[in-house]
Amino acid sequence: MNKYTFLLLFSFLVWIGCSKEEKTETTPSYYLSFKLNGNLLKHSYPTYSSLKPNATIPGSYDFQLSSNSDDQKTNIGFSIHKAGAITTGSYATTDNSVQDAAYTILRTSLAIEKYYSAFTTGHAPSSFSITLTEITDKYFKGTFTGSYLYNEDRTDSLRISDGEFFLRRHN
Repeated sequence: MNKYTFLLLFSFLVWIGCSKEEKTETTPSYYLSFKLNGNLLKHSYPTYSSLKPNATIPGSYDFQLSSNSDDQKTNIGFSIHKAGAITTGSYATTDNSVQDAAYTILRTSLAIEKYYSAFTTGHAPSSFSITLTEITDKYFKGTFTGSYLYNEDRTDSLRISDGEFFLRRHN
């Protein structure tokens, strides 16, 4: 009887173990992609994104995004600043809500080789727009496009277009 009890118990445990559904939690594939001078680039591991109240201007909010390339040689970043809440919708340099749009070529992880921005001293900002299509407590989705980003003396420029992102929210 002891042998049959053991066999029955063993069979029952195997049956329970096999009948349970495996619950695997999948991690979303976050990314940022855009065309740089017509060439498609994709960042598979975007670095940072947040949406939070501005620490110095009561009632204002900031959205920030920064993404290093997979090889850590370039970075693209932009920010939105707005009085009141930032919700899904479009924001642009023309309505003064986009406060920064920049592309940086890095010499090393701590040294900048070249810096391009929609904002250069003495000039109106170049056209750059960001559309936030989804905002959740876990992620952001959206698109972005710009005309040209310039170096400080406007002797060199880059065209950013057809940008898209799906980023983990860090706050």
